[in-house]
Amino acid sequence: MCRSSSADQFRQIVDPGLATQPPQTDESGWYGEETLDIEAVHGMAPGAKIVFLGALNSQDATLDMVMNNVIDHRLARIVSNSYGELGEQLPPELIKAENSIYLQAALEGIGIYFSSGDNGDEVDTLGYRTVDWPASSPWVTAVGGTSLGVGACNQYLFETGWGTGHSVLGDGVWTPDPPGDWWYGGGGGTSVLYRQPWYQHRVVPASIADYFDTGTNWRAVPDVAMDGDPTTGMLVGETQTFSDGVYYDTYRIGGTSLSCPCLPASWRSPTSGHAARTGSPTRRCIASPEATPIATSSIRKQRSRRCAATSSMARMTLAA
Repeated sequence: MCRSSSADQFRQIVDPGLATQPPQTDESGWYGEETLDIEAVHGMAPGAKIVFLGALNSQDATLDMVMNNVIDHRLARIVSNSYGELGEQLPPELIKAENSIYLQAALEGIGIYFSSGDNGDEVDTLGYRTVDWPASSPWVTAVGGTSLGVGACNQYLFETGWGTGHSVLGDGVWTPDPPGDWWYGGGGGTSVLYRQPWYQHRVVPASIADYFDTGTNWRAVPDVAMDGDPTTGMLVGETQTFSDGVYYDTYRIGGTSLSCPCLPASWRSPTSGHAARTGSPTRRCIASPEATPIATSSIRKQRSRRCAATSSMARMTLAA
């Protein structure tokens, strides 16, 4: 479905250096992420006002500057972020500084949403079980991914946690047995940095909250989840360079990068009661870097974009 927008519904605020400074690395890896964020919000909430903020690169300091700009100038009431670190084993000063930013946002009634990651419990990526930062901050809403079943009449059929495996059928035998080899899936687990926040008390079972048998309950991730399975995904459109020319085309993206903007955009009521009472449009802000895809093997001081897979195949109609 094509949904148009009015001229005052979208604006972007980008680092001035983007116009004069050459890309630090290949910035094309971020294009799909940025397009997905904006189109997902507009597709789910066609009347919302959207502000896109682009940092000079994907380093911690520049992304934090963008987030501070959103909060200090109250550019949005809902902020969707589809990026993050791999794991929580990061410099304590970084964790403390960024957590204080998210705390300030919470105190001012600004909802901060982060995708929970696309590597499950990170065992295959890092070699040990961990949740990702900043999704594990108790002051943000961590958004995980699901696999959503929709019927021929667009009705809701079922929904389960998203995890993609690979198995080959030959001569009537699956190799390996289903669900097959792990490929990727919604990030989640138990933090080792933050104790259980009050809003998870008596909600998260002890088997998860105290997964590491410490005798203490800890923050669990994600808080909520929404469709993110890249096997279905969402079609996004961009003007792209192909071997036969430059033209507009569409392709599919999924992962918790899809879940994160879709979730707050799908709510009938905005985070701020003020906007709901006055009837003014909800302002949703998409904060993401303009440049620098980061290898998923990077652990410290690197932001990884949340995009599990892309394809030009099919799309999925989201259930209302």
